[in-house]
Amino acid sequence: IYRGLGGYKQYAERSEGAISASKYSGLLGPTRGMSNVRSTMRIEYWAACSGTDGGICKDYKETGYCGFGDSCKFLHDRSDYKSGHVIEKEWEEKQKKIEEKKRKQWEKRAIKKAEAGAGEEESSEAGSSDGSDDENELPEACMNCRNQWGECKSIPVQTVCGHYFCEDCAMSHYARTPKCYTCDAPTHGIFNGCE
Repeated sequence: IYRGLGGYKQYAERSEGAISASKYSGLLGPTRGMSNVRSTMRIEYWAACSGTDGGICKDYKETGYCGFGDSCKFLHDRSDYKSGHVIEKEWEEKQKKIEEKKRKQWEKRAIKKAEAGAGEEESSEAGSSDGSDDENELPEACMNCRNQWGECKSIPVQTVCGHYFCEDCAMSHYARTPKCYTCDAPTHGIFNGCE
């Protein structure tokens, strides 16, 4: 049972002068290592990253416990390693899923815009032939600061959802939130330049 520093018995009596001298000289307490000798220890686990598990402790990997404890000469590691080509293949599959998801979202938006455009054309008069040009036409001013494009210090940019802003407004708003200022759709940091 550990009883603290007071639990240790002093067998050799020391005088007050010896105690104060050892405090002053640094001999009291743990001793410092020599400055001209540096001891280092390097442990190399044989075949720790290969599939043969030559340097990994089997008991620890399977159960999480090893009877040898810290004195075990094998690596205590329970993680499973994947080779480089497996990681790259998984990453490519993940990217393909993301691209497919974005493509489907774009198709849905295009269908909705086409349906909305068809409904407007039926209700509009026959004299207005500029309906398709208005969709891709640049608005007169920035939707955020309401300045004309000639007055803005930066170029106009278009978000993924199709709204137009001056670049300064788009970047300052994106610093606060990654959503569009007008419709709160995620911009994904994509701002295409418009001329």
